[in-house]
Amino acid sequence: MTPNHWAVVPIKSFGSAKSRLSALLTGKQREVFSQAMLFDVLNALSKASRLGGVMVVTNEPGAISLSQQFGFQVLADKSTSGPTAAITAAVAELKTHGCDGVLALMGDLPLITSADIERLLTAHQGDCAVTLAPSSNRLGTNAAFCTPPGIIPLTFNGRGLADHLAAARLAGADTHVLDMPSVALDLDQPEDIASLLDTRSDCKTRAFILELVNSGQIPRIPQHQKTG
Repeated sequence: MTPNHWAVVPIKSFGSAKSRLSALLTGKQREVFSQAMLFDVLNALSKASRLGGVMVVTNEPGAISLSQQFGFQVLADKSTSGPTAAITAAVAELKTHGCDGVLALMGDLPLITSADIERLLTAHQGDCAVTLAPSSNRLGTNAAFCTPPGIIPLTFNGRGLADHLAAARLAGADTHVLDMPSVALDLDQPEDIASLLDTRSDCKTRAFILELVNSGQIPRIPQHQKTG
């Protein structure tokens, strides 16, 4: 039987997203920026052949419209308390429809590709397993694939990697940690924008930022070494 694996992407309001970039981007620019990042993530997911479906958890009209353009399902974010609760609700919903594996990932990973997703799925072995892709500082988790769904609680607060590893050990799950630069780069700080510009990606998010830089609307941000 073909596995029924789904991806889940939680998305908050574009208007309130990326507040830590407010010194660099205006409110309107952050909205467009957030939409571009979501496009890049959904575009990668749309090309991942081994997924049975994609569910976006959101109340954001722009995210709903974009998800529908890709033919993905949308689940209303009833709690509005953040990605952890949104993913928990999606996992519960998908389990009632026979889903046997959930890939939870953040919507601010513009460098992610379908090849990254396939690599993550390939590395995942067993019916009781957890595969994690950490953030660049290795404190948080940017993507987590779990079989069965809900085998461990998923916490996405920028500091969840250690909790995920501990929970996986407690559950007796086969556990894999994949360090993938294109998945590790989430865009929260100005230095993350600098790292994005230093890539050769043709993603929509980089094109948007590069347009702002080239037109003088924002300065080019020096590359800084991140700590932690």
